[in-house]
This record gives sequence, structure tokens and C-alpha cells, in this order.
Amino acid sequence: MLNYPIYTILLPMKRIIICICFLFTLAISNTFAQEIGEKVYKEIIIDGKKINKWLVVYGFADYDDKGNSIYYKTEDEEWWYDIDDKGNTIHSKSSDDFECWFEYDDKGKKIHEKYSDGT
Repeated sequence: MLNYPIYTILLPMKRIIICICFLFTLAISNTFAQEIGEKVYKEIIIDGKKINKWLVVYGFADYDDKGNSIYYKTEDEEWWYDIDDKGNTIHSKSSDDFECWFEYDDKGKKIHEKYSDGT
């Protein structure tokens, strides 16, 4: 039996485990990455019933931790949204540099809108 220090055995194993984890992460990210216009087979719920259906990816949305939409992208454009503490959209900007600003009263009702084109 050969006597090797334990670290000479564990170090190569650690490298192998890290490599396997990296490859697994890469495979998962490529599996679930989708493009706009791509046809995907998804499980969806309609009227409380789960069904599998072919869908076409129209756009992507990103949400903050409170569930407010903060980003939206379609094949034609992108939108970014700034949200206040009450969940109101106070500013939005599109990929073609069109911007909107919004003001709300104390009850959350929109009372003013201003657009970058002057309207």
C-alpha cells in the first residue's frame, strides 16, 4: 500500500467535482435558455387544468421581489420600469429612448403623465 498524504488525493477530486458542477450548470442553462420566436413545449394551467402545449416565446419579463414588472422585452422593443415603494410605475423607458413619467396621489391613483415627445 502506498502512503500518500490525504491532500494529494482530495485535491484532484475537488477539481473533478468543480468541473462536473460547472458542466451541469452550463447544461442546465442551455437547456432552459429560450429565444424570442422559439417554439417551446410547456405545462400551463387553463381554468385550473394543467395541460402541455406548444407555445411561441413572444417576450421576456423580469420582476422585482414584490412582483412588479421592471423589464420587458419583445422581438421589437425593450422597456425598463422604475417602481416606487407603493408599487406604482413612476418612470419607464423604451429601447428607442421614449420615456414616460407618472405621478400618483396618496391613494395610488395616477394624476399626471409626461412623455419625452412632449405630449
